[in-house]
Amino acid sequence: MVNVRLVYFLERGDFLSPSQSGFRKYRSTTDALVRLEAAACEASARHQHLVCVFFDLEKAHDTTWQYGILQQLHLYGLRGRLPRFLKEFLSGRSFSVRVGTTHSASVAQEEGVPQGSVLSVTLFAVAINAIASSLPDGIANSMYVDDLAVWFAASRMSVAERRMQLALDRVSRWTDSHGFRFSPPKTVAMHFCRIRGIHPDQDLFMYCHRIRCVEETRFLGLLFDKRLTWVPHLRTLKVSCFKALNLLRVLSHTSWGADRATLLRLYHVVIRSKLDYGCEVYSSATDARLRVLDPVHHAGVRLATGAFRSSQIPSLLVDPNEPPLDLRRQSLMVRCWHRLHRLPDTLPCLAVSSDIMSQYYLLHSRAPWPFGFRVRKAMEEMGIDDFQICPVRVPRVAPWLLPEVFPCTCFTDKKEFLPPPVARSLFLEHAFTHRESLPVYTDGSKSDDGVGFGVVFPDFCRGGRLLSVMSIFTAELSAILYALQVTFTLPQPSFTIFSDSCSALQALCNFNSTHPLVLAILEWLVLLGRRGRKVTFCWVPAHVGVDGNERADALAKAVVSNSRPPARCHPVPAVDLRPYIDATVRSCWQDRWDAIGANKLRDIRQRLGLWSYSGLSRRWETALVRLRIGHTLLTHGFLMERAHPPYCDDCLVPLTVRHLIVECPSLGDLRRRHLSEYRKGDGSYSLFQVLGEEACSVGGNTLSYVEEAGLLHKL
Repeated sequence: MVNVRLVYFLERGDFLSPSQSGFRKYRSTTDALVRLEAAACEASARHQHLVCVFFDLEKAHDTTWQYGILQQLHLYGLRGRLPRFLKEFLSGRSFSVRVGTTHSASVAQEEGVPQGSVLSVTLFAVAINAIASSLPDGIANSMYVDDLAVWFAASRMSVAERRMQLALDRVSRWTDSHGFRFSPPKTVAMHFCRIRGIHPDQDLFMYCHRIRCVEETRFLGLLFDKRLTWVPHLRTLKVSCFKALNLLRVLSHTSWGADRATLLRLYHVVIRSKLDYGCEVYSSATDARLRVLDPVHHAGVRLATGAFRSSQIPSLLVDPNEPPLDLRRQSLMVRCWHRLHRLPDTLPCLAVSSDIMSQYYLLHSRAPWPFGFRVRKAMEEMGIDDFQICPVRVPRVAPWLLPEVFPCTCFTDKKEFLPPPVARSLFLEHAFTHRESLPVYTDGSKSDDGVGFGVVFPDFCRGGRLLSVMSIFTAELSAILYALQVTFTLPQPSFTIFSDSCSALQALCNFNSTHPLVLAILEWLVLLGRRGRKVTFCWVPAHVGVDGNERADALAKAVVSNSRPPARCHPVPAVDLRPYIDATVRSCWQDRWDAIGANKLRDIRQRLGLWSYSGLSRRWETALVRLRIGHTLLTHGFLMERAHPPYCDDCLVPLTVRHLIVECPSLGDLRRRHLSEYRKGDGSYSLFQVLGEEACSVGGNTLSYVEEAGLLHKL
């Protein structure tokens, strides 16, 4: 509670440095990484030298100056009980050491912030916040809590060296006056440069120690190299992921291993999360260098599904519905782009989208493109429209002053068990308790034609159309927000808003919701409360014959079919664009799948989708995926042994999955006994149906056929 109030005071007053991304809502390490990568790419395009110093703070939390925190908060204008509480929170603390059952004497903690407390990170951010303002003009920086990078770019190395030395002197004086100290052995400098020829590295000093100049260093989990090729990072990442794959190797035995759903979930959490982290930044590497990560992705999917080692890569990824890494990186880049654009314009990470550098990157095509230009190119190639994003902001009303919303949800858990007439009667009985207030019915609608909402008052009704990419959740919230805006102009003192969306009403109970419309609704409730208006929310069962709800639903659908779609400048919540991005990426993947020539899996699966393997044993899961892909131990094991391709002993034709399942005459009796329902009019069998989802389920005919033919343990 105290931390919420302190954070609101700092964010509302804009006291925290724009370059600080640590432990702040809507920020992440990506913000700091994107800014540094953009600066290095810009310097490369301009043929400049960029000198960057990565600082390491000694005993950061243990040496924090407590009085300096209180002094800084006082300068920000914080008065009253909160600073007194923080003073008592920081003072009078002690600690001891325990070895076994023996405790040392208690020692007073004179400085530092208590580690493990929710307030500690906020107070530390206040303590280190002013370090950015101590830097000279023109010196850029990125900061994530105590991880600080400072850089300057210039055409001449001597200029960059002189400016960076001035910045180091300023930072050293600031740390001396605030109780911090950077570690000279761990603080390193890097010279980002792609200029050919001999040019010595910089000589920089801090605390009379020469700062070590390195070829590569790790910053916020990414390994930067001086030429920004990302080769060291990709190599290290590949080794780390292959080590983590050992967990899947232990659990993925083809006979008794875990099921594929569990293994795929483990792969996503343990391995793919490593590949995803920072991909918005390191994807500036060339395509050839990025492809070194593909074997990790393929190995993880192969272990999880049990596919044979010789399986074709497109089929290997289509069967478990796992997109290729390059498409996933593009999807994450676009998501990050939208997340950055919902932040205030003052944040420096948005500078990567500037058009000023376009001519430089077009003229110097070999220079790496920064995140902003790469994501624009990806959006153009995939056909993703650039929508205006709803900005997120600090509430004008303090969170503890926002009204508590308690919607009437008297029988939401019973509605599915009640006949519509009974549900309607129960609701009308409950609605009678709100007879003193003006009833307002709201509803949203989403279809292939678009998205809209309707608001029905006793004497009039209103509706509006939204962009088709918006969700039904946003449509419901838009209807409620519009209803509040209209009630502000009406003379009645009391209103009851009836909505059939439980999710929208429950979202209003959470003042920490990240949806921008929820915050707008709560602020309108405060404004109405100041005018003496009372607003109550009530859930209404949908499609049970309630007149107001039916009218609102019909109005929302009519608005979609009869009105013009809004302009693309209409702001969209960033979260609503995720399904649109995923659908566009899937469409690109589908185009690749359609363009593939001869492929065994395409005969069974033309459209991308997720197979159902629920309830199958691990042995049958493994055999089934190999049959569908067309690569099994029986038919393609010769590739692992450098032998000749196998032939059917009875037919003397190449041994393939199609031959074993639907063609071999020696298995005709078994086929007629188990697979007769999949027989065509000409007497042949449909491989599409035999290996389809229904036939391969638990107790399906295909499993019986494979078992009786003695093939299950040979696949």
